[in-house]
Amino acid sequence: MTMVRIPTLDDLYNLPRDNPYHILQPDPDTIFEDVFASKVPLDLILVPGLAFSTDGKRVGRGKGFYDRFLASYTKLKSEPYTIGLTFKESIFDSVPTTETDFVLDEVVYPGKGDSF
Repeated sequence: MTMVRIPTLDDLYNLPRDNPYHILQPDPDTIFEDVFASKVPLDLILVPGLAFSTDGKRVGRGKGFYDRFLASYTKLKSEPYTIGLTFKESIFDSVPTTETDFVLDEVVYPGKGDSF
């Protein structure tokens, strides 16, 4: 998996979804800058997940792609702020993790910070 810099929101919204998960993904014929080659460090990374703990731990799909990327990037380039995006139903007091799982700076979901 290669992480690339998507320069504008228009570029992001125009990414094709022709893959098994129907997620936005760069077209192989379109050239985007590899974030490891970039001279401008990332300052924010939005991280997907299936479940999150209130203290920033996450459960992905079990392949470790984001954990390995985040560990490598923070070691070689910089330490961007990391945010997990999810629904309130995916927030738990704790989730199972290992020592290789990357802990996020924050988890954001609808209703977070609302007073009841």
